[in-house]
Order: sequence, then structure tokens, then C-alpha cells
Amino acid sequence: MNELVFQSSKGNPVTNSLLVAKKFGKHHKHVLESIDFLVAENSAARFFHKTTYANRGKDYPMYLMNRDGFSLLVMGFTGAKALRFKIEFIHAFNKMEETLRKGIDFSDPNAVLMLARNWADEQKRRIEAEKRIHELAPKAELMDRVLDSDDLIDFGQAAKILGLPFGRNTLLKKMRQKGILFANRNEPKQEYVNRGYFTVKEKFIERNDHPGFVVLKVLITQKGLNYLSKLFKTDKPIKKMAAIE
Repeated sequence: MNELVFQSSKGNPVTNSLLVAKKFGKHHKHVLESIDFLVAENSAARFFHKTTYANRGKDYPMYLMNRDGFSLLVMGFTGAKALRFKIEFIHAFNKMEETLRKGIDFSDPNAVLMLARNWADEQKRRIEAEKRIHELAPKAELMDRVLDSDDLIDFGQAAKILGLPFGRNTLLKKMRQKGILFANRNEPKQEYVNRGYFTVKEKFIERNDHPGFVVLKVLITQKGLNYLSKLFKTDKPIKKMAAIE
């Protein structure tokens, strides 16, 4: 698929997560994780449509996205190259929209009326999207930096990134209630460590006048952060994702 933007089965200009990952030099799994995070916000879900692509006889997850979904996703991508790639995608969206408009028979009143309605709906959606993009910008940019790095984060940072209406201590309490952490200590159960959600580091503390002791430092991985995002969003009703094709 050489074009950055193409026509969906419903005649709308879209791109996909594979093209975005390739063009911006990112791991596709990280782009998927960023979109999963955005989709957890109900108002952003309608800009994305989850689908699959085939590779060597197997199906793998992929997202389609319209112009608004693309804008929301790449808002945190920074640097001169990233800016150039954003412009290329925007030009591609404009070109595809122009191509689709040229295919309309303007002598047909029904076709013109449909075009006018679609334009009005698109303007309304774009205004709503710009509002949501402004609201989500700080959290999306922070999430993008985490997913693009190999860094581990602590519980306090996780609560901040996820935008939860509570801090570190309440997050730990809720994780204990859900059986992720042991009831009497802030340490994840082995099954969640095996899933790759957490890393537990041990450090031996030496003391001159007393025997030394070991302290545990629990850190959350990128995969774990995405898991917690989905987990605590289930506490609220989630609307079914609307296809954008």
C-alpha cells in the first residue's frame, strides 16, 4: 500500500496505523498502544476503526483512522521530520478529498444536497474533534513519550499519565481490591509479572550498625500501563466503537 491516504469501503478518506508507524519510524505495537489509550476516551473512539491485516498467513491487529483520528494520534510526535511527515499526510488527505469530490455529478440535485450535508457534518465533527484534541493534548503527549521509550514508571507517574481522579495511594488500593497486588503489601502477584505488566527490582541496603535488608521497587511497564488504562476505564460504561469506514 503505497498511498498514505486511501478511500475506505464507505468512500471516506482514511489512513491506517501501519502507514503511520512506517512513515514516522515507530514500532507498530507502540502506535497500537497509543490508539488503544485514545479509544479508551469514549469521545475519541469514533475516529478509529479496529481491523486486521494479513502477513505470512496470519492476521494482526490494525487501526483505520480518519483525518481527525490521525491528528489526535500524531499530535505528540515532535521534531523536524515528524512535522514534515504530518504535512505529507495532511496533503494526502486533501488530495483524496478532492479526488472524491471530482467524482460527484453536480447536475444531480440529490448528489449536491448529499455533498452539502456531508460537508456540514464534517465541519461539525471537526469542531468537536478540535475541542477534544485540545482537552486530551497534555495526556496524549505524555502517553506518547512513555510508549516511545523503554522507561519504566512508578505508581505515582502511572496515576498521572492515566488521568485518574485519584492519586498513587488510591491507585494502589484499587489494584489490591482487584487482586493485582497482594492484600497486605504493594507488590504484584506473580501472574501479572509474568504477563509483562510489572518489573520488581530488589536492592540490598547495607547498614553499619544493623544487619542489611532488601527493599523491593515495583515499576510498571508500557504493557502494564496500557492494561491499567483499560482496566480502570471498565469502571465506567464504554460505548461501542463506531466504525469510520
